[in-house]
Amino acid sequence: MTHKHRTTWFLSRLLAILLLLGANPIWAQPTIPQDLLDMIAEQGSARVIVGLDVPWQPEGLLNQRQVAAQRRDLTATQSQFVETLSQDLADDGLIDSPHSPDGTPTVKAARTFETVPYLVFEVNSITLPYVQNTPKAKTLQLSVPDEPTMSDSLPLIGADKAWDSGHTGAGQAIAIIDTGVDKTHTAFAPARIITEACFSVTHCPNGKPEQTSELGAAQPCEFDPEGCGHGTHVAGIAAGTAPDAQIIAVQAASEFFGKASFYRDDQIAALDWLHTNRESFGVPLAAINMSVGGKKSHSQPCDDDPRTKIIQNLESVGIATIISAGNNGYPDGISAPACISKAISVGATDKTGQLWPQSNRADFLDLLAPGVGIESALPGDLTAAKEGTSMAAPHVAGAWAIMKAHNPQASVAEVLAMLKETGQEVEGMPRIQIDAALPQVHAPQGLNDGLVAYYTCDGNANDASGNGNHGTVNGTIEYVEGYIGEAARFRKGYGFIRVPNPTQLFDTQYTISGWLFSEGKGGSVINKYKWGVPGGGKGFGLTSTTEDLSGLASSGSTFFTAALFNEGWNPSKYPKYTMQVGEFKHLTAVYDTGNMKLYIDGILESEKSIQHSNSLDNPYDILIGTYVPPSQTFEGLVDELRIYNRALSESEIKQLYELDSEATLTLTKTGEGEITSTDNSINCGETCEADYEVESTVTLTATPATGYSFTGWSGDCAGASPTTIVTMDAAKSCTAHFDKSSGLKTITVNKEGKGKGSVKIDIRAEDRMHLCKTDCSEMTQPIFTANEIVLTATPAKGFILKQWAGDCSGTDNQITVPMTASKTCTADFDLDPNAEMYALTVNKEGSQGRLVAKGGIDCGENCTAYYPGGQKVRLEARFNEADTLFLGWKGDCSGFQNQVYVTMDADKSCSASFKPYNPAEEFALNVNNGGDGLGTITERVKGDNTSFSCRGKAGCKQSQHQYASGSQVLLSAIPETGFEFTGGSGDCAWESDTDNNGRLRGTATVIMDQAKTCTAEFGLKADLTWHKLTFYTAGTGNGSVNNPARIDCGNQCTADYYEAGKTFWLKAEPTALSQFMGWSGDCEGKGSSQKITLDQDKTCIAQFKSDFEILADEMVEAFYATATSSDGTPIGEIYPQPENQARLKEAFWVTITAILQTDQSLILSNEQNWPTQFDGINWLPSDSSTQYTDSVQVVAKQFVGIEVELLDQNGSTEKMGIVIYYGEEAPIIDDGVWSRRIVRVAIFSRYAFRRW
Repeated sequence: MTHKHRTTWFLSRLLAILLLLGANPIWAQPTIPQDLLDMIAEQGSARVIVGLDVPWQPEGLLNQRQVAAQRRDLTATQSQFVETLSQDLADDGLIDSPHSPDGTPTVKAARTFETVPYLVFEVNSITLPYVQNTPKAKTLQLSVPDEPTMSDSLPLIGADKAWDSGHTGAGQAIAIIDTGVDKTHTAFAPARIITEACFSVTHCPNGKPEQTSELGAAQPCEFDPEGCGHGTHVAGIAAGTAPDAQIIAVQAASEFFGKASFYRDDQIAALDWLHTNRESFGVPLAAINMSVGGKKSHSQPCDDDPRTKIIQNLESVGIATIISAGNNGYPDGISAPACISKAISVGATDKTGQLWPQSNRADFLDLLAPGVGIESALPGDLTAAKEGTSMAAPHVAGAWAIMKAHNPQASVAEVLAMLKETGQEVEGMPRIQIDAALPQVHAPQGLNDGLVAYYTCDGNANDASGNGNHGTVNGTIEYVEGYIGEAARFRKGYGFIRVPNPTQLFDTQYTISGWLFSEGKGGSVINKYKWGVPGGGKGFGLTSTTEDLSGLASSGSTFFTAALFNEGWNPSKYPKYTMQVGEFKHLTAVYDTGNMKLYIDGILESEKSIQHSNSLDNPYDILIGTYVPPSQTFEGLVDELRIYNRALSESEIKQLYELDSEATLTLTKTGEGEITSTDNSINCGETCEADYEVESTVTLTATPATGYSFTGWSGDCAGASPTTIVTMDAAKSCTAHFDKSSGLKTITVNKEGKGKGSVKIDIRAEDRMHLCKTDCSEMTQPIFTANEIVLTATPAKGFILKQWAGDCSGTDNQITVPMTASKTCTADFDLDPNAEMYALTVNKEGSQGRLVAKGGIDCGENCTAYYPGGQKVRLEARFNEADTLFLGWKGDCSGFQNQVYVTMDADKSCSASFKPYNPAEEFALNVNNGGDGLGTITERVKGDNTSFSCRGKAGCKQSQHQYASGSQVLLSAIPETGFEFTGGSGDCAWESDTDNNGRLRGTATVIMDQAKTCTAEFGLKADLTWHKLTFYTAGTGNGSVNNPARIDCGNQCTADYYEAGKTFWLKAEPTALSQFMGWSGDCEGKGSSQKITLDQDKTCIAQFKSDFEILADEMVEAFYATATSSDGTPIGEIYPQPENQARLKEAFWVTITAILQTDQSLILSNEQNWPTQFDGINWLPSDSSTQYTDSVQVVAKQFVGIEVELLDQNGSTEKMGIVIYYGEEAPIIDDGVWSRRIVRVAIFSRYAFRRW
């Protein structure tokens, strides 16, 4: 950084400090909030939450790949922010160095987050402006320490009735973010606290700001005797409301002037941890309770709060964040973070069910719950009564777990809609009523009359009717996917359900109804009967049998019989139905005073007249899934099983069937407009329909077309609000009405010209105002009653309003427009001639993608916008990652990130390139090492730790790797000592920088959209003296020089440069079949190792000789060796011709025959023309006496020397000669006079014969 830049930068910091003392902020982005300035003034420092300017979406809206990419980009942005901030502070001398000894930035964030775009710093009046001016800073907010917002309540909200119907929150978890939880309290026995964590600036047990998934991490704080028991009390309420739900305890309190308070960044960290680890808790996380809040009143949603994004993240994956509304008694506002739109805000009612006067409330408050006189747990196994919205919120958290246990797939919006719709109205706000929100409430009128028991089979055998006829599982049954939710699966010999004898059954009537799925033949679905016991033969049942009751027996069928037993079993008397194995059917058996009927899918299938006496009031239990356990167990699934003590009518049975199946929602409209649903199943401008599960809720929105207004709903929807909620307890039909008012007029505003600005449409007579912002090009609004409107044009900085055009005229920024008819007005914005403005032109290469920048650039091709001098413009390339490849920026923009910043200090032009791609393709990347120097080239895919590297010209010669299409490969060219990076070529745009060791290195990013080759050039450092060392190899042999390093000298010569005065030991290595013969040139000597000092350019030649050439020399001497007897008389010689010695190429046999007599000399001769013919060679005696013959095979290109000795019985030896031979050592042969043997064998490589 130059001195001039440092001065300018320091002055900007000084001006920012003056801002803290009252100066008006005229340039700073983002704005510094007043409460942050106040905290610094009072305390000297403050924790600031920095919102980062980075694309972000709730993770539940993204696929797995997009989630990973978003997290990577977030981590990279956080790291770059800290790096830049550290560098700026070092440049202005506020810290000694931008980096710590370990290479990390000196400045450390107080907290980072994995899934949301925020950082937290501890700042003072000096460092705050640096944070403010660091690129990517979007918002600054004080991390305010929030305070805690502090039994007859459960029956009031119907929790006890929900328990009686089997809804207890089993299989769900509730997280409590508070002051910690005393897990040893009996309220949480047995072992209901399943995991713990702590996020606290001052008081985690391990002494650090975080402690996760460890025993004792969430133990209650101790510094505030009153406040530190808050979390245990809140957790006790949630656990009591949902008695079978699990609890996750998170301690997030810090000490703030002796009181337990919750820093906002600790809250975000806790929520972030719960979101990131939600799949590791063992049970689904239904809801998070936060009984905390600030003192400020918010009369509308506060989605600028830094906790918004993490709450959106949780909501997007189905987890509710339930927050107390506050205890300030505000009549039209609630505290933060309850005011966040995706949070579930909770106010409090008193013991009588009326609104508690101190509870905050607002039009957008979501729910009410009891919050006064709530008895719950305190640390130390104590209990006490407390009041506040803190006590109301965990009632809702417990209710949420119960609702999610009933319908695990329900979204946050769906659960909230159900609790709102079924809640008790208190001053226009819904107080939760859990029993009313559960499924049986939504049955058509009358279908709950006479209901004795209702088994949903959703993971248990509980009775959901409220009559307490719960079943007990005997043995083992499975809960699997059913027709609605889960179903109980029965298999022979495994298990059944026993229900104690209900007292509500009558003798003359009953109805059994349920969904059945047969997987085999035989067995009872349900019965109240006992065989072989006096009176036990009287009862009822719904039974599957293998008997062919209908004469329609077929493979894969089950016969179902509705029976009324009277001391015997005669299935032919009863109604029956043949059902295919492997399908769900709704079966209903009805008995009414001597008449038995069987209904299938709501339609009467069979009917029989049956006489009986006193069969239903027997004392026996009801058995589900078996008859005489376990021999007649039903094989299949049972779901939504109901037992009535009356006979349902045919219309009621049809309603019951429709209740449990899908219902169709049909939508029509009058006028022009469209109807949409929040689940995106409905989006129609005409008539459309969609199927929904029974008992589900659908949120509809009616949007009128231009010139029309929405006037209301009719049919099964009602009301004048454009948004309505439909409960699908049956097929429904709704009509949305859109009317075009007589004489309706419209006002349309648009913009033109080089400039930018906004236009406000003020329809004062109708109390409406609409703003067409800077990035808005056109807006149309209907005018219903107003006779005139006011248009206000506000130019952006550096621009002016040139004039109004169209149906408007003049040059004033604000004009009044008489609405005598529909009108169109155009605001013509132009450059301010007194302002320093520059043009940013963007160009796009390729048919895909768009280029966007705030302030006028949003184009699919080329466009231009103007910006004030010095402004940093964020330019973004937008594209579909699934089929489009972004190849990077050119011109005044560079790099491969989809976002770049352009400083407008002159006219600028940037180009972005796109192309379609197939992710399944792969391309090769070749890298080369060029120039006179030496270095290492590494390659790594962005986002992947795997890397490859090559060193030197030889090492990089064959360096080629395959990469998936679209991969960003990061190349780094690192020179070795004495060398430097001098540039590059090929398909890479190399850039130079200096590493920590002062070496000039190269970097490049390669987008793999095709096969590419990149070369990095290395050169000699100019400040050193170099000499060239050149090597040659010569001679008939082969070899290499492999020392010093960087040498690659085979048959070709190699030259390399070394620093002057450097001393080397040269090393020459012959290959197989060759020998090193010595050095020549500037090197000399016979030894393979040679010492040389580079005091000038030098050339050394390594001489190598072929083994073949050596073999020929030695064979002459060897094959003319003469054998002699003990007295020196010659006894023979081997006789090949010298000119044939080099022709030994094929395998042949050599036969050695020795004819010996005592004291006689032998002459060895060549009987046949060896080696041109390979039939053999004989040794012929001059006088035959004793004959010895030996035949051996010589293999081509392998030579073996054999020395043959003749031994007499006294041990005397005679050498016979040397022959060519291949074989193992031969045994001694003794003929009583002489012995002979092979006494030495040597096997050599091809053409490598040696004397021995």
